Amino acid sequence: MKIAFTGHYHAQNIALSDFGHYVYIYDVETGSLITSPCPIRYCSINNNKITIKSEKILEKLYPNTEFAKNAQEFTRRIVIKKAYNTLRKYYVPEKDSNYIADHLGYAFLAHYSGEANIENKPYFNESEIGIWGRIVYKLGKHIIDGLWEKPPPDNNNLVICLNKEINSSSEEIYDSKLNLYKF
Repeated sequence: MKIAFTGHYHAQNIALSDFGHYVYIYDVETGSLITSPCPIRYCSINNNKITIKSEKILEKLYPNTEFAKNAQEFTRRIVIKKAYNTLRKYYVPEKDSNYIADHLGYAFLAHYSGEANIENKPYFNESEIGIWGRIVYKLGKHIIDGLWEKPPPDNNNLVICLNKEINSSSEEIYDSKLNLYKF
C-alpha cells in the first residue's frame, strides 16, 4: 500500500513518510464537512497515477453572505476556548492564556484549510506575556509552529505516481524525492 486515506482530525493534510529502500506511504487526510472550510477531495486513477484535487465548499453553501466568515470564526473560537481552558489548568494567567490561545486559533485555521505557511504566521510577541506564560509557551511552541509549517507535498492538489519507486527519476515534470507529479 502506498496511500492511506484518513480523516477525523478535521484538517486538510497530505504527509509523506519515507522509510527508505523504496518503502513509503502517503497519508491523505481530508478535513470534515462540518468544520470550516468544509473540504471535499476528488480522486481519480489513470495510467498508474492518482490525481487528488480538493475543493472547499464553505463559500458555496450560502454565497454572498457572511456565512463562511462566521463559520471560520466559530471554528477559531472553539479552538481558542479549548486552548484557553487547557492553559488555565496549568495556572497560566488569564491575559497570557488569551494571548497564546488566540495565536493557536489562527494556527489551527491555517492547518484545517491545508494552507499552512510559516510565512503567514502572526507575530508572537513574547514580551506581551509574563514569565510563567513564556515558560508554558516555550514548552508548547513546537505545536503552534508545527501547525504553520508544511513540508511537501502540497495538501490540496497533486498527482502521485503509483508505479514508480520513490527514488526513481523521470524526464517528465516529476519530483522523484516526493514521488509525485506537480500541477
